[in-house]
Amino acid sequence: MQLKLPAVIGCAFDSYGDIKFDDEMARLDNIAVQLMNQPLSNVHILMFAGQVTFQRETEERLSRAKSYLVETREVDPNRIVTVDCGFSTDLSVQLWVVPLGAAFPVCSHEREVPFSEVKFTKPRPKSSKKLR
Repeated sequence: MQLKLPAVIGCAFDSYGDIKFDDEMARLDNIAVQLMNQPLSNVHILMFAGQVTFQRETEERLSRAKSYLVETREVDPNRIVTVDCGFSTDLSVQLWVVPLGAAFPVCSHEREVPFSEVKFTKPRPKSSKKLR
């Protein structure tokens, strides 16, 4: 009889909703420190856009988070995986630390909203504040 061990999955590190970018940067700073302490791990950023959203919100926010980690925290871009999980009742972001050889986290579809029920609004105004 052969025992099959469960696959190691990355560790959920943090999650948050629609917060200001200053607050998000603090969360990203924390995961950057975690990556420094675990040099063989990657970060996976999973994001659901809210049911009320603007076109390309997920793409823009994931890009902004990755750019911050790469340009400000000097994380190797090859260690960052971003995943667009579709739409949910509310915007949500999950940060995962995934060790080498571990299974990747997957989007949970418990609160998924069908595309037909998504309402698109005008984009948020661009901030004049630049990344550090």
